[in-house]
Amino acid sequence: MRMIPLKNWKVDALLDSGVHPADCLILLASREGDVPKIKELMAAGADIYAKDLEGKNSLERAQDDNIRKLLLQLAEEQKNSPAMPQ
Repeated sequence: MRMIPLKNWKVDALLDSGVHPADCLILLASREGDVPKIKELMAAGADIYAKDLEGKNSLERAQDDNIRKLLLQLAEEQKNSPAMPQ
């Protein structure tokens, strides 16, 4: 699995603003189109609707329509999962 590049992202500021670390990473993975990382983060309970410092969420940051569809599919599965992490 590749590393998510953090260049030009103010990760510390995003975390300081109260965004959960998994939500911060899903924003980055969505932008990069990193499918394995997206799946891993969604399984851990990441929120695709969490917003970055510019007010955009993972769907808006997604690399393309395929990533957006994947995010929505995984969010639906997450919502219907009885063992949702808190």
